[in-house]
Amino acid sequence: MKTTDESTVPSRERREGTAHEGVLRYENISRARGLPILSTPDKVEKRPWGFFSLYLQEKVPSPSWEASFRGELEQAYHPTGELLGHEPGERLTVKIIHVYAKSRLSLQYHKHRTEEWYCLSGRAYAVLKRGRGFEEVPLQKDSHIVIPQMTTHRLGCREESADILEVSKGHFDEGDIVRLEDDYRMVS
Repeated sequence: MKTTDESTVPSRERREGTAHEGVLRYENISRARGLPILSTPDKVEKRPWGFFSLYLQEKVPSPSWEASFRGELEQAYHPTGELLGHEPGERLTVKIIHVYAKSRLSLQYHKHRTEEWYCLSGRAYAVLKRGRGFEEVPLQKDSHIVIPQMTTHRLGCREESADILEVSKGHFDEGDIVRLEDDYRMVS
């Protein structure tokens, strides 16, 4: 089997050593921090505020993929409530974002997608622009928030880290992030 694109490699083979360096880092970081390891993600990206693991990018999840992923989430995090809520045939992008304690992502918005965040573990906060001001919404295990398209928002943690399941609906493109403020000087 040719394995130039890690997304074409079955998860078992990726775990056995044919994986991209970022995926191996995901497993090493997860083990070192005592975090659950789900099926090997298609992509992992480290950031100054933590890292994210991409499991599905702009695809309609098959019933078998969705059942398997839900099962792994339930085994690792024991969530209550609805995860991955979507309309039949709707394209989703699914990530788990791990935010380090005392870190935050950029203040940003997206022109082409809505995001839903589910707190799987830890404590975090979401900042959303409401009218002329900002509202801070605490996130703890099993809480859920929807960030509508074009809404200025930020995700962060104070004293403890958090794992956030992010489900994006609409056109997903990292170039769609319009950063208004960033502690790490990442530019859009």
